[in-house]
Amino acid sequence: MIGFVGLDNIGLEGIEREYDRYMHGSLKIVTTQKDRKGRNLNPMDLDYNYTTRGNDVVLTIDEVLQNIAEKELETACLKWESNGGSVIIMEPKTGKILAVANYPTYDLNNAFSAGSDYMRNRAFIDLYEPGSAFKIITASALINENLVNTNDSIYCENGFYNINGRIVHDSEGYGSLTFGEVLEKSSNIGMVKFASRLSGEKFYEYIKAFGLNEKTGAGIPETIGFIKSIADWTGYSMGTIPYGHEISVTAIQMLSAVNAIANDGIIMKPYIIQSIMSGDSSIMESKPTQFKNPISKRTASIMRDLLTMAVKNGTGRNAQVEGYSVAGKTGTSQKSAGYGKGYMPGKYVSSFVGLLPVENPLISMIVIIDEPKGSYYGGTVACPVFKNIAEQSMQYLKISQGVKLVANY
Repeated sequence: MIGFVGLDNIGLEGIEREYDRYMHGSLKIVTTQKDRKGRNLNPMDLDYNYTTRGNDVVLTIDEVLQNIAEKELETACLKWESNGGSVIIMEPKTGKILAVANYPTYDLNNAFSAGSDYMRNRAFIDLYEPGSAFKIITASALINENLVNTNDSIYCENGFYNINGRIVHDSEGYGSLTFGEVLEKSSNIGMVKFASRLSGEKFYEYIKAFGLNEKTGAGIPETIGFIKSIADWTGYSMGTIPYGHEISVTAIQMLSAVNAIANDGIIMKPYIIQSIMSGDSSIMESKPTQFKNPISKRTASIMRDLLTMAVKNGTGRNAQVEGYSVAGKTGTSQKSAGYGKGYMPGKYVSSFVGLLPVENPLISMIVIIDEPKGSYYGGTVACPVFKNIAEQSMQYLKISQGVKLVANY
């Protein structure tokens, strides 16, 4: 995230590169008289400081939360022998980014000894299929369009469903499930069947409304997620996109979208630059700014309740934090093949995205573990990371459950 500078003190990666024009000092012109041999006259009167000091860039990062996130992410990646992972912690009501952890990482003071795989900011650059975490978007669209009630029931085909010649599977065979239970148990079949109540065009509008087809504008380099134009959707698209396949996003995009659930339907623009200071004076100050408003306050409230049950009774059980209510959704997705078609056998991305306390969401967080070994379900791999970080974060922020307080950063 921070990046580094080269031997000439020019920023080469991360914030160092993006804001080099602010931080880099400038040459100062000094006018003087010289004699025939080029020697300055009256040299004692000259100011020999030929450069002006650069500005300070102040981040929104909380160093304690950053440290917690880095340690817990590293522990999990080593435990599961994964390729790497990312954690982002945000303040959903303002858009402040409180922590960005990536693993593997490198020593910024010895950057040239690290490879590019260590340098990239995975949380903002790497694309992945969100898998079942994307059901948050699908469910929100259905509720917002008044196409479902939470107690509506649908038959889930005992785990095996043929749609237009392709088979949709569930991890277990389910019969009839309510809409809420579809989220709790993360039934792909149930979500695809409910999603059929939406037209592809309307669903596509909601995906864009959540900002998943554009950069978040968080203030540092990021990748645009990949969403096919509605004109390119096939007869299978509505049988895969509702549960997070055939679409790619970044971690910051996914967390930003889910912040709508935490913030009564409003997505605040993510930002990581708090201010730019010239000495004691501010030349730029970031303020919370509304980015998107994809769903109503009512929809957000219903979704918080549903996602709370998904953690309490469903696939997100391992994300529960004692003394606090957590809402969130697991994700487990296969990795796309390098040539762009199909999936790599045995290669998965495990994730969990959530928020707490549900009554007054103070933080939201996404955890992504790339290619874990031994197990790959988001509930097993990513949820415990969320839990460990959230527990320590709540202790640090000294927030009591149900009490509306503002953390003193």
